[in-house]
Amino acid sequence: MPRSVAPKNINNGDFVIPLLLLPAMRRGENLDIPITISHQLSAALPTVQDIFTIWDRAKTRIVVSAAATVPSAGMVGRGVACFCSGGVDSYYTLLKHRDEITHLIFVHGFDMPLTAQWRRERSSALVRRAAATLGKSLVEIETDIRHFSDPFVGWNDYHGAALAVVALLLGNAFRKVYIPATFTYADLIPLGSHPLLDPLWSTESVEIVHDGCEASRVDKLRLLATEPLLIETLRVCWQNVGQDLNCGVCEKCLRTMIALEITGLRCPTFTCPLDLQKVARLKYKDRWLTRYGQLLNAAEQAGKQELAKAIRDMMQGKHHRGWRKLVWKLQRFLNRKTNRR
Repeated sequence: MPRSVAPKNINNGDFVIPLLLLPAMRRGENLDIPITISHQLSAALPTVQDIFTIWDRAKTRIVVSAAATVPSAGMVGRGVACFCSGGVDSYYTLLKHRDEITHLIFVHGFDMPLTAQWRRERSSALVRRAAATLGKSLVEIETDIRHFSDPFVGWNDYHGAALAVVALLLGNAFRKVYIPATFTYADLIPLGSHPLLDPLWSTESVEIVHDGCEASRVDKLRLLATEPLLIETLRVCWQNVGQDLNCGVCEKCLRTMIALEITGLRCPTFTCPLDLQKVARLKYKDRWLTRYGQLLNAAEQAGKQELAKAIRDMMQGKHHRGWRKLVWKLQRFLNRKTNRR
């Protein structure tokens, strides 16, 4: 990490709040922080706890006390950063705010284990190329935070707080930090990184912004196509299996490959072609129905009829027995009744 952005003289407990809050709520234990925390962050904690409890992601609300709550320093004279894993979401936010963003933050130990040395090296090398091409400084961070968090809370619920920990630790260097969005406004679900939740980790001196909910995966790839190197350096897979950075068979890889096919883009980090039979047989979580509906519409509009059929077969559960097929039939029946009114 460059000395210019390394944490210096940490004399407040702001980063401790996202680090400990959800594990403490899961355990039903109060937090007593013996140093000062941001007044703004402290004031947001009741809402943060409301969100986690209504989502049923925490056992109970807890009491958070600190030595004092004080306004943080102002936002003058520091850079703007964007978390960047080398995926579609982070590259989209980078391009969308390219004139404002000064630094990219690549974290080792979040979606890849620290022991996956060759995978980490190859992944960060791709992001370095992208940062150099766009004239941005790259900050690489290594953390074992998951050794702490995983026994208490799942990563899907915790990863937004973990990103906030890093953002607040780097507060001396950055006045604003972007967290790229996973979902669109049309298919939001309870998730650790969320447009309702991420901004609440902000302080008077560090603004945390959840960005990109307005764009589908196809929309994002169309923007990435304006910088071909970003397409060439995509890494989306988090399964961390096999000898390729993108396995080409997991749900996230196939979803990205579908979007690449719709946009007519070719990405060299996907070494195998899109297999429509795998698309048709893909098992996905029911809460992702909207995102596949978006891909189905985009495929039909692009005239990709065979791909559209494969997506439709997947959504209908044509190659699977049981509840998914019944859910699809029920949805079609209810849609027909609604349209008749």
